[in-house]
Amino acid sequence: MSLGRSVAGLSAGAAAGALASLAYLAAQAIDLRLFNNRTDDLAIHGRVFSADPQRWRCIGALMHAGAGVIVGALYAGWPRRRLSAHLPPWAAGVLFLQLENALLYPLLGVMHRYHPAWQEGLLESYYQPLTAGQQVWRHVVFGAVLGVLLGRSHKSGASGA
Repeated sequence: MSLGRSVAGLSAGAAAGALASLAYLAAQAIDLRLFNNRTDDLAIHGRVFSADPQRWRCIGALMHAGAGVIVGALYAGWPRRRLSAHLPPWAAGVLFLQLENALLYPLLGVMHRYHPAWQEGLLESYYQPLTAGQQVWRHVVFGAVLGVLLGRSHKSGASGA
């Protein structure tokens, strides 16, 4: 019974993460048009696999959705229960994604040095105020959507066990 609920929670988290990753990409499309700078996460995910922009965009979108599935499944367990006990669901999701962003952001330093998208000038540094702000905004959108889709934790479950 507990295993069944765990699997259901992971599945719900994975599905919510996939949808939240689409919301993130929509937020990215908006800020790329507004600010006209080179901070395309599709290039981060896809450019290492292909030099063809059409291909790396497709690969990048698939990899971004896959990462969203993983983040959603991770959030669906203990973090969601812990955070949503104290915050509205949207805020719990935002906090989780900002923590994820803060933990992974330092890896961009290595990527700036070795990733082909930065080496070719396709992307600009993510360590500038505007680009860092874009990452915060995009992760707010992802987290809010994830939190709302998964809602509050249910402490007692359907059977009260």
